Amino acid sequence: ADGEIKAALRNRNRMCRSRRSNDHTVKDSASNLDAGVFIATAASSSSSPPSSSPSFTVSVIADFQSEVPGSNSSEHFEAFGSPIAGSEIVAFVAETNLRLGIFAYHVATQKLSVIADTLSAVPGATDAQFGDFPYSPSVFGSRCAFYGDAPGALSGIYVSGSVGDESDSENSSNDISSVVTMASSFGTAAGGALSFIGFGGNAYADDKISFYAVTTLDGIFMLPVPPTH
Repeated sequence: ADGEIKAALRNRNRMCRSRRSNDHTVKDSASNLDAGVFIATAASSSSSPPSSSPSFTVSVIADFQSEVPGSNSSEHFEAFGSPIAGSEIVAFVAETNLRLGIFAYHVATQKLSVIADTLSAVPGATDAQFGDFPYSPSVFGSRCAFYGDAPGALSGIYVSGSVGDESDSENSSNDISSVVTMASSFGTAAGGALSFIGFGGNAYADDKISFYAVTTLDGIFMLPVPPTH
């Protein structure tokens, strides 16, 4: 029993990178036993009598037996964060036995792809990789926005290109742009340099991203999303 407790604590501490583990979007592996990400599709209204309750078909997006996009056979999912669903994609943070990452499921093609992970290079940086994804991502249309923890002042909010448009459907991380990072400054009117950025699962809409930030002031800010390349 002591060994199991110590192993669970090690897993929990491994999940806690830039936030406390109980605040991290992905909980430790011990609390993710037999977990997965699922999607429920409603039956068409024409196939059900008007007086009947709607029926749904539940499908697996990802679970512990699912193939990890862009991986080899030895990699498997170990833990999941809460998914964020949009009209075109479903995005979530998940941990495998090799990496932590943002994954997206394209509803039309039913394909799972990698948005970014802890093996991905940070856009515009030399020899820097993402270290953590502590918040749930946010989606709008076929694009996914997320907070990425990175070295130095590179931590911040990033946005993907259009998921599902890539010739390589398993990896959509080649078109990531930064929206705001700790290196950004809002000018003296908004308090100047940033000391903290907060992000949420419903922060992306109408090509704009909202977020909480601490400068010399505390406030909610909104920025336009860079266009796809």
